[in-house]
Amino acid sequence: MVLQIRLLALLMGLATLCPARRTDDIPDDKEWEAFKMQYNKAYSSGNEEKIRRQIFFQNKMMIKKHNYRYAQNLTSFKVALNHLGDKMRGEITAFFTGPQQQHVVNNSIEPIPLTGDYEWIPSSIDWRQKGAVTGVKSQLQCASGWAFATTGSLEGQLYRHSQRLISMSEQNLIDCCHLCYGCSGGRMDYAFTYIMQNGGLDSEVAYPYEARVCTTTPTVHQLN
Repeated sequence: MVLQIRLLALLMGLATLCPARRTDDIPDDKEWEAFKMQYNKAYSSGNEEKIRRQIFFQNKMMIKKHNYRYAQNLTSFKVALNHLGDKMRGEITAFFTGPQQQHVVNNSIEPIPLTGDYEWIPSSIDWRQKGAVTGVKSQLQCASGWAFATTGSLEGQLYRHSQRLISMSEQNLIDCCHLCYGCSGGRMDYAFTYIMQNGGLDSEVAYPYEARVCTTTPTVHQLN
């Protein structure tokens, strides 16, 4: 009898050392169904959906851990769930980068040396607060990050020089910068060369993004 009491006390002590699993760590099918509905997800089989569901909750836990680190000032940014929440990291990399192309590096551009006193330059600048950054864009399933990097750079420079924040056309670059490979990759320096030779670039309103190589002809004169 005494032994049973001691065993019971020991088990109760272990229970206090091992707290119950948090309810917000338990996969919730309502969240999964809401995610599928929000992003119009459809899978080829029940087995694929089972795998995607597992990946979704793994990513959700990763996001939670990362944002906890953000709250502790251990990292500089937060993350959130989006349409890629049911994909693995390797899939996402392939999704955005596509097949890798060989590029000839242009070594004719000489770097400009910095001279003078730069002690007055601040350690960091948030250009979003200054109104020089357009909203978040999505390249969708098209390896056109080179085009978005190019337009983002030009949009900021245009704002600095004219105080006009205009979203520029990535599609214009995808279709017309023939030194690049459309949705299969490209380089910013080639894109800049095209813009200079073309005399400017269209706005996104005039030449909207389609996430594919197409033959659309812009109907509005480009910005220069």
